[in-house]
Amino acid sequence: MTQDPVGGDLEGAVVDIEFEPAVFVRADSFEEAERILADADGVSAQSSSGDVVRYGPCLLEAQGTHLRQSGNCSTVGFKAYTKRTVPVTSISHTLYLREKRLLTWKKVTPTVGGSNKNYGASSLKSIGMSYTCTSKTTKRWWSGAVQGKMVYKGKEYYATAYARVTSDIVPCSS
Repeated sequence: MTQDPVGGDLEGAVVDIEFEPAVFVRADSFEEAERILADADGVSAQSSSGDVVRYGPCLLEAQGTHLRQSGNCSTVGFKAYTKRTVPVTSISHTLYLREKRLLTWKKVTPTVGGSNKNYGASSLKSIGMSYTCTSKTTKRWWSGAVQGKMVYKGKEYYATAYARVTSDIVPCSS
């Protein structure tokens, strides 16, 4: 059984997993947005309980986790983007990493750039997030996630996007 690479254990080898951009959902919190998406049938904008699912006007994307050349290959990180064609009131990102230790994933707080926010813009790029490796002799799998919050026309929308797992174990550990 394989689970979400930032949410639990994985059996066997970790493969290079691609994730689709995440949609923003009208909710009062990230937890409520996750419940709404889990309950939606994926085809219509309606949950299994009959409630209308209100999607936001943006997509959130997390690109693949990798050793960062800008950190002299001594840091690991990923990039995140929220894209839209017209401005919204605000967009924010909160990014975190996960390091695979044996069979479990440990949440790791970025050394630099764990959050980013702007106002009145149509997009947000979070490209400076990284974690400085404390050891380069131990090799690990890495992944990450970004939680996005957007305010549009006075309403809050939330999304979580997952960065693909490193395609190979990398010489970096916490």
